[in-house]
Amino acid sequence: MSIYRAKKAINKIPVCLSGIMLAIVLAGCPTEMTEQPSYKPQEAPLLTPPASSVSTQGRAGGLRDLASPTTATPKSIEEGRYLFQIYCTMCHGEKGRGDGPVGQKFIPKPADLTSARVQQLGDEEIFLRITNGFQTMPSFKKDLTPQERWHIVNYVRSLGVKGG
Repeated sequence: MSIYRAKKAINKIPVCLSGIMLAIVLAGCPTEMTEQPSYKPQEAPLLTPPASSVSTQGRAGGLRDLASPTTATPKSIEEGRYLFQIYCTMCHGEKGRGDGPVGQKFIPKPADLTSARVQQLGDEEIFLRITNGFQTMPSFKKDLTPQERWHIVNYVRSLGVKGG
């Protein structure tokens, strides 16, 4: 009987050691999931947005008086047309009516840039939408220089004159 008890005790050693090792490993696990900034019940939200966030309530502060440094010359409009064909035609269509092949899959559909609604926007608002994106439209801040974005604004303005 003593040999049987000894074998039984020896068989329990790996189980005990496994349990001890598991406890040591779990004790050393990081607790980042439980120790993160978050709102507590009934806690007021933070009032300052993150530094790189985009406002959903309209124009960003400090850019309300943004004015185009590029006048709408034929050369600027032509440069805007060229850039529009590269970056915008797939969604807004060749004539800017929101009927591009990719844009047809979006909900909501891309804006008709010849419409009175778009043409009534200020130049700075169109510039900001190109810069920061709007709804399903991506931001072009990293793809286009400010000068190139202003050329596109001038071209969009010319669509309203031509396309009415």
